[in-house]
Amino acid sequence: MSKHALDILFGSGLRFKLLKFFFRNPDVYFSDLDAANHTQEDINLVRKELKVMKEIRLLRIAKRSKVILSQNAEKKKKENTKE
Repeated sequence: MSKHALDILFGSGLRFKLLKFFFRNPDVYFSDLDAANHTQEDINLVRKELKVMKEIRLLRIAKRSKVILSQNAEKKKKENTKE
């Protein structure tokens, strides 16, 4: 599948990069700045995409001194128990 097809499927190249980044690191916590640095994208665009992912509970925020994001482990556990 070409990159163009993935951009169309996921809405943007950035969204695809972020999804790939978080799903490859499911048990690791990252700040929004870490995600922006890793994807080499503008921090404001990254924050916008992360906000959408948090709204649909794909990501969660850890209770720490700064905003930390991780793949939503609760959602993963529910999916694993259904199988």
